[in-house]
Amino acid sequence: MNPWLDPLRLARNFRDHVVFWAVTLGGAGLLLGALVGVIGFRTTYSLAASIQLVTAPTPFDAEQDSQTYRPPELQPRELQSIMEQQFIFERLLPMMETNEGMHDFRERFAIDWTRDAGVFRVTFSGAPSPTRAEDVLDSYFQTVLLTARDLLSTRSQKDLDYFRQQVEEADRDLKLILSRLDEQRRQQGFVYLEQEVSAVQLRLSKQQDALQSARAKLSEVQFRVSELPKLIGNQPKEIEAPFREQPAISKALVEKRTDVGRLAAVFTDDHPRLRQARSELVSLEHEYETSLEALKQANKEPNPFVIKLNDELSMATLQLPQVRREVADLEVVVADTRAYL
Repeated sequence: MNPWLDPLRLARNFRDHVVFWAVTLGGAGLLLGALVGVIGFRTTYSLAASIQLVTAPTPFDAEQDSQTYRPPELQPRELQSIMEQQFIFERLLPMMETNEGMHDFRERFAIDWTRDAGVFRVTFSGAPSPTRAEDVLDSYFQTVLLTARDLLSTRSQKDLDYFRQQVEEADRDLKLILSRLDEQRRQQGFVYLEQEVSAVQLRLSKQQDALQSARAKLSEVQFRVSELPKLIGNQPKEIEAPFREQPAISKALVEKRTDVGRLAAVFTDDHPRLRQARSELVSLEHEYETSLEALKQANKEPNPFVIKLNDELSMATLQLPQVRREVADLEVVVADTRAYL
């Protein structure tokens, strides 16, 4: 019998093939599912942080007056509005380094506000690493705080501009009032007390300068009166004047020296003529020295430096009582002016 025509054999072969392919396909499906599961699995991280809105005390808190200026304060609703601003998340999105859209990225943030304590809790989820979660939250809070600071700075600047305008207006009003008052006083013959005080203070300053100069001059005169006598005592009273004429014997002395030189060139030292000439030369030299000393005594004159010092001493002695009176008078004037002030 042809085996291909045997129904039972055909059924058994078909059953074996079906079971084989079923097992094979089932195993392949399990393997593919496990692979897809491994590829699709990814670990993400979440991180939460909180900030608290606290009103710091200022020097203005000590003032009880209701009209006292107080710096602008940030309200919780305003801080919440800042924390939800779109531009803050736009700045943070590039940190994720993904193609994620703004809406999906915004959904990663959860902002909770505890009204009683003023605490804002921000949770960021879906970060690829703990470090990335910390960086994103840190940048988020920095951006929020900088935005809040800029808002308060803008308000303070507006307040400053307003108060500056008020001060300028008050200054103009004050100048106008003072101008009118000044005009009224001039018409009535009054003088500003402030102007009089300023004039007296200026006069006092000049008087003090004059007193200081007078005291310096007095110190100088006193020094000269006390020190010039010492300097004069250390100087010679007379000095030698230059000779107007030489002693009369000087010509004979020159001739004798010439004669001795001529004889010494001809004769020996023991020759009578040379010995006689030398003896005469010694006598002439002694006579010349005597005449020269007499001329020196006759040519002395007073020391001009001592004469000048004596003149200065006399002048300083005359000035001393005058300068003392000047200092005393100025001291009285300065004291009176100070008492007037």
